[in-house]
Amino acid sequence: LAEYVQMRPFTGGMFPFLDLIEMSEALLLDADLRNHATVQQMLTITANVVSWANDVLSLPKELKQGDIHNVVFSMQQSQHLTVQEALNRAATLHNSEIEHFIAVEASLPDFGNGRDILLKRYALILRLLIRGSLEWLSTSVRYKVE
Repeated sequence: LAEYVQMRPFTGGMFPFLDLIEMSEALLLDADLRNHATVQQMLTITANVVSWANDVLSLPKELKQGDIHNVVFSMQQSQHLTVQEALNRAATLHNSEIEHFIAVEASLPDFGNGRDILLKRYALILRLLIRGSLEWLSTSVRYKVE
């Protein structure tokens, strides 16, 4: 499970996708800001949340197709749970990570020189990305079971 959780954002292509934020939003963070531990932590949390939401919301389709590459199945197997118990734990993991994002965002350091405005906008974009992905995942025909 630990390995799956660690690798999931990479297998879902989240980090290259998140790298496009600055370009698409004309929001250029300097290297010190971009590489700051807090910013990197927010990126990792965002990647986790989006990936795990994908796994939870795609579960019915993946159950039907026999696709086992999913945090719910990883939890079920590693912790000897029912599918429902694993789904509940995956949802709890997702929700805890959302709370973690909110806490990290609330504790952003003061960088001064207008950089704080950029960083707050960047954090807002990450929040919008999380929300937008949830909206897309819950309405997309891609995850409808036929």
